[in-house]
Amino acid sequence: MNRQPTTKDLTEIFSIALVSFVGILMTTGVNVNFPMLVNYFKVPLSSVQWFSTGAMIVSAITMICSAYADQRFNDRTVFFVATGSLLLSLIICTFATNYWLFLFGRLLDGVSIGSCTPLMFNVIPKLVPKSKIGFYMALGATVVATGPSLGPTYGGFINTYFNWRMIFVVVIPVILVVMLIGFYAIVNHLPIHHNLSLDWKGLALITVAFSVIAIGLNSLSQASVWTWIMFIIGIIALVWFVKHGHQEKAILHTRVFSNHRFTLAVITYFLIQLTNIGLSGLLIPNFSQVALGVTALVSGLILLPGNIFRIISMPFGGAMLDHYGPRLPIYIGLSLMAGYFLVMTVIAKSLGPGTILFAYIVYNLGQAICFSNVLTSGLQTLPIKQRGDGNAIFNAVQIYGGAVGTCLLSLIISLAGTFNPAATKVHAMFIGGQWCFGVLFALVIIALIMIHASFKKAQD
Repeated sequence: MNRQPTTKDLTEIFSIALVSFVGILMTTGVNVNFPMLVNYFKVPLSSVQWFSTGAMIVSAITMICSAYADQRFNDRTVFFVATGSLLLSLIICTFATNYWLFLFGRLLDGVSIGSCTPLMFNVIPKLVPKSKIGFYMALGATVVATGPSLGPTYGGFINTYFNWRMIFVVVIPVILVVMLIGFYAIVNHLPIHHNLSLDWKGLALITVAFSVIAIGLNSLSQASVWTWIMFIIGIIALVWFVKHGHQEKAILHTRVFSNHRFTLAVITYFLIQLTNIGLSGLLIPNFSQVALGVTALVSGLILLPGNIFRIISMPFGGAMLDHYGPRLPIYIGLSLMAGYFLVMTVIAKSLGPGTILFAYIVYNLGQAICFSNVLTSGLQTLPIKQRGDGNAIFNAVQIYGGAVGTCLLSLIISLAGTFNPAATKVHAMFIGGQWCFGVLFALVIIALIMIHASFKKAQD
């Protein structure tokens, strides 16, 4: 394709990107208000974190279906499923006074994110010339990355100066307008395969695996027999899904995992995203509000400079890969992240808002330098015909890594209170925060080992 994108084409891309942005904004806007939601719904943090974890799991599962949806349905249908799910989510979360109804609203947000984000990256190559695909793909990635960056500040600002439900009310008119724009701009660009059937078995297996493993992790503090049964069921379902993925009509072709370099890169990518979302989506907002006593707005503002710095630094990381290859930026990035978590573990009990803010900027420099380069280097190990499946795996792992991150750190914070029953809520949070930083440091070290093994295999 050599023609330049028209105004209508750009409007289509913008409409899809905006829906994806708003969906992600809602998730991170809710995250920063977890302490308030704990009090409102009268449930523990381990239950409230499902507002984020559940949405991310649903999003990951929906993303796995994106290749099927791209061939089976036209772009307009997928867009209206995404916007309809988001609109219904916003309405439910605006009025829900029951924990389970609010959770259902959050899960619908996951459907929207999981539908619209892959749609955007599928539509861009259809509408822009090859010479500009890189620019528009990077632009789309930046729009999506801006959601998590602005979400905590947005959610904190609304909760501080207005009723917290305004987080959802404010964007309802925006989504209604975007739906009208999408009705005008979005058309189908490729033939639809009406006879294409969904791999229901594969979908059921990955749904069970993702959900049950997260539930087992969340209930690990209870140390019951059912917890371990959950883990066993989840692992069996995951292994079965990978084996099932060797079939021709599987929802996701998992033969790519026979490439050990790719597999090691996926594990590294998963661990980086686990630490990223666990840190920014749960640990820093809750630590700041509970241990340091700041407002939701201040906890969001603590994250804002680092998040903005990450967006600005992302092109720099890509340029390093172009000039020096993937090893240098990935090693530097992971080393900065490991250094950050090590220092934070040591000084956790004497942290203040300013220290967290400036240290988080350093963390984001490391994350920006290495994150996308791990994906790029992993995909480059695959032949071109397998990169579609490889990309879908990276997308799903990115979202699910965040879900596991919030589950894991919520568990650690709960255990800190359990093992220190005499501690006050504030003291228990200081202890839990230190434990979380220590665990995240260990996970980044594992990520370094994994990616080093991947690079070593490239030499063999």
